[in-house]
Amino acid sequence: MIRNYTESLPHADEFTHKLRNLLKYMNKSIKENVTDDNTRVLDDIVRTTKAKKDVGVRYMKSWEIEREIKEEGIKEGFEKGREKERVNTERERKRAEIAEARVRELEAKLEKLAK
Repeated sequence: MIRNYTESLPHADEFTHKLRNLLKYMNKSIKENVTDDNTRVLDDIVRTTKAKKDVGVRYMKSWEIEREIKEEGIKEGFEKGREKERVNTERERKRAEIAEARVRELEAKLEKLAK
């Protein structure tokens, strides 16, 4: 889709090449993928940002918050699942009690008929 769009642009080959370089760098931000001025500028920004201690701390805090939210979601999911299972178990217990009561009634009727 991007290729079709870029081919219709003036200087499409140059644009496609720059886009390919950018996507390659974005996929793996390593020095070997810095191949033109655009990726060089982006790499400078990335390395400067990574070097700032407060950015790392904020990133770690956000990562920790995301982890806690995920754990809470998992815990909540398990609790909801257990509650559903309790409801299902209770419903089945009541159904079994009714069935057992009906069996006792029928056994009593059979005993009367057998006499």
